[in-house]
This record gives sequence, structure tokens and C-alpha cells, in this order.
Amino acid sequence: MFGMRIQILTGSREKFPLIRLHDFDHLPHWFRELGHDVDVVTKSEWGKFYFKYLKFKPDVIIAVGLIAALPAFLKRAGLIKKAILVNDWTDYWTDMMATKYPLAWLAFFEHYGIQHADFVVTSTIANLERCKLFNKKCYYRVHGVDLDFTKAKPLKLEGDFKILYFGSQEKSKRLDRLITAVNDVSKNINCHLYLIGKQNPDFQKIANQNVHFLGFVSDDDAVSYFKACDVVAMTMDSDGSPKLFQYFRAGKPLLVLRGKISNIMTHLENAYIAQDLATGILELYKKPELRKKLADGILKMPTKSWKAVAEEYIKILDAEISAKNG
Repeated sequence: MFGMRIQILTGSREKFPLIRLHDFDHLPHWFRELGHDVDVVTKSEWGKFYFKYLKFKPDVIIAVGLIAALPAFLKRAGLIKKAILVNDWTDYWTDMMATKYPLAWLAFFEHYGIQHADFVVTSTIANLERCKLFNKKCYYRVHGVDLDFTKAKPLKLEGDFKILYFGSQEKSKRLDRLITAVNDVSKNINCHLYLIGKQNPDFQKIANQNVHFLGFVSDDDAVSYFKACDVVAMTMDSDGSPKLFQYFRAGKPLLVLRGKISNIMTHLENAYIAQDLATGILELYKKPELRKKLADGILKMPTKSWKAVAEEYIKILDAEISAKNG
């Protein structure tokens, strides 16, 4: 394995954010630690991408998000010749952004970037299956988890039944359905919902006093919230969210909305997969033995450190470069 030059094109606004939420907030650090040269191109630098490419001369370009259509176009036009182009398809971009932009344009850019990449790396089973439809070579990988659950102590929180949601609060994540469910059940049980992540004023308007908007918290405090809650919840229609793997490590009963999650989780074995969240909350509240079963089940889901994820990623890149060079 040789030292590679890896150029990463993302929609991130910061190269090294203090709060690392996404894959490519973590992976560049570990790529460097493993002996590779890395150049991160953020959203503000998109217009300079080709000039940065010419200067950096990468062996590999990893493109994340709809912007992956840009290097795909340049490669198809013959302006990128030597670098292998990887589409890291970590999300469902057309679905997520359809409330902001025209659906047809989103679908075009997403699919163009995939079809004209050399290969795809994805963290979702749903996208892995979609690649088969495109007859596109695709590697599956998981997200890393570096939260330390061994030292932190649980916080004292309000409520006889405490639910934790850890993640972003965009409209596409369907968080309003969880807030509405807690508003409903809290009329009959002392249920409180704790939300970690950037606050959404629209959701604050519909929440009652049992819903707590905490904003961003440190990793240590996040672990303390995990330990204090009775249930963790995920409302996004996803089978590969980074938060999902943190939930695996936390070992708490998982409440999720029905959808792509069924690709990797099984109802009443390692998750409560609900069509109606209020019904799910009440059943989990009334059945501590079910919560114990789900907690035991989710702890069996495999997790890896970000370093281990980076090592596997490098093996993929190394194998593809070796194959290309004969």
C-alpha cells in the first residue's frame, strides 16, 4: 500500500469542524494518520475545484453529494484523466433536498455523478441495491463510532420515560412526527423528549413543554444523555445514518419509523419499527421486558472505530488503483 494523494470534494463548510458530525469530518484525519496526503475541497471552494485538482494532482478523487456531478463531467470531458473518481453515496440526495430544489434537476445530478464515477462507496443497503440497477460497481462500508461509553455517568433528566433523539432537524428527517407523538402521549404518561443537534425553530413552535431542544453538546455530554434515556429514536428514512451506528454502541432500545431501516434491523428483535410512533412509545413504556430485549439485540449490531473504517476505505482505494495500473 503506497502513500496516496486523496482529494475530497464535499458540501461541508469547514475543513476541520469542532463538532464532527459526518464521515468526512472524521475520515481525512485518519487518511493522513495512515500515511496519505489529503486535500479537502469545501463548498466555498467548488468554483476553484479544477484548479485545485491540477495543482494537487490526486491519485483519487472522492466526491460526496450532488457536487459529485462536477468531477464526473470533467472526467467524461477528458479533463480528469489519471485520478480514479469515487462517488461516496452516503445519503439519498434527491429525497432529502426535494423540498428546496426541483426534483428533476436533483435526480439528474445525483444519477449523473453515480453513473460516471469509476465506482461507488456507500453506507446504505438501499443505495447498494440501487447501484445494482445501474450495473455500477459498489462497495458497502459502515460509519465509525468513537464515542466512549465506559466513563461518563448518566445525567438526571425530567420524566418517567425519557426519549433521546440525536441528529439534525431538517424537515426531511420527519422529526415532526416524533414531536407530535410525544405531545400526544405526554397527556397520559410523564414522557419527555430530548433533542441533541442544531435547533429548528419550526419544530420548536409545535413542541410542548415536554420536548427539550438541547442544541449541540460535547461527545462526553452526549454519552451522558444516552445513559440517562430509556429509548433512543430515529425518524429519518435511512438504513445508514451515522447516528444509527452510535445508537448501536449505546445499547439502548431503538424506536424508528418504518422504511429503509428494515434492510438492516428486525422489528421486536433489535428495534421497534413503528408506523405510528405514539403507539410505539406507549408499548415500550408499558413493557420493560421488551426494552431489555431490544437493548440486548442492538448491542449485537457490529460497530467500528473511525480508524478501522478509514483502513478499510484505503484498502478499497488501493485495490482499485492496483487494478487500474495492472
